Amino acid sequence: MQRYTPFTLLLWSLTATAMSSLKRDNSHCSVQPSSDDTADAFLANTILSDAATGAIAPEGYVSEFINLQAAVSATSLPYLTFTTLSSYDVASCAKFCHSTTGCKSFNIYFERDPRMAPTTTCSNPSSRAIIKCALFAKPSTKSSATNTGQYQLDFHLVIAGSNAYNALPPVPGYSAPLYLNTRTIHAPLDCKGHNTYMGHQVFENHGAFDPNLCAQACADKTAYNLAHPDASGHSQMCRFFNTYVVPYGGKQAAQWCALYNVSWTAEQASVAQGVSSSYAYAQSSGGPATCM
Repeated sequence: MQRYTPFTLLLWSLTATAMSSLKRDNSHCSVQPSSDDTADAFLANTILSDAATGAIAPEGYVSEFINLQAAVSATSLPYLTFTTLSSYDVASCAKFCHSTTGCKSFNIYFERDPRMAPTTTCSNPSSRAIIKCALFAKPSTKSSATNTGQYQLDFHLVIAGSNAYNALPPVPGYSAPLYLNTRTIHAPLDCKGHNTYMGHQVFENHGAFDPNLCAQACADKTAYNLAHPDASGHSQMCRFFNTYVVPYGGKQAAQWCALYNVSWTAEQASVAQGVSSSYAYAQSSGGPATCM
């Protein structure tokens, strides 16, 4: 997937705005829009969709949805505030969320706005593209993106390139997460030649990405093993997990939890196809892989 720098996206956004301003002369404010300065043309603009699909989830956040033509509605989630950005810069939006008390998710998107307030004598003014960063007090979901725009007299305000990201919740009993991005843990055998991988659990259509689901799966695995020791009386304890978003079963992305009985580091991680928002969590008392 091609990546885009904030500077490149700034040039794109400025170019798109400049092109929009050339399509119609506000001093004349023709009632009918030109063939290029329309809501349909805005929604079909590949510059906007490419910016959204090329964005990377920032550290500490996980992508909830990408490139919708709808924004998270303030009637769907507790709304905090918003700001406008000079470029489609997901990292800047994340910093704004991180510095705002109570922020659990943010939505960044392009909005087609009128260059002047529509009036009865100028009901469909020329447009401009603005980039909004909206913050919410709860995790976003795809179903919460119900704001597809509105009409202001004859001007059609629409949304494009809408991405939402949720802040990672804390996981009690575990250390701060290790950010692996598109890599996953591929653990070697321990020093005694034993496999440390304990299986996985997949969560589909379970709402917002939540590493606590994996922590519970880890605890359940330990509880089961303690109740069912092997022939030597030994029970493997789950102490570490790697969770990430991955395409699953030909459907929408699911949350994957890979469980381990010892902690590993980024040295054991490698790039995995289709993976995003990969994080590893070690129990606070787990420690690194050691020989016992």
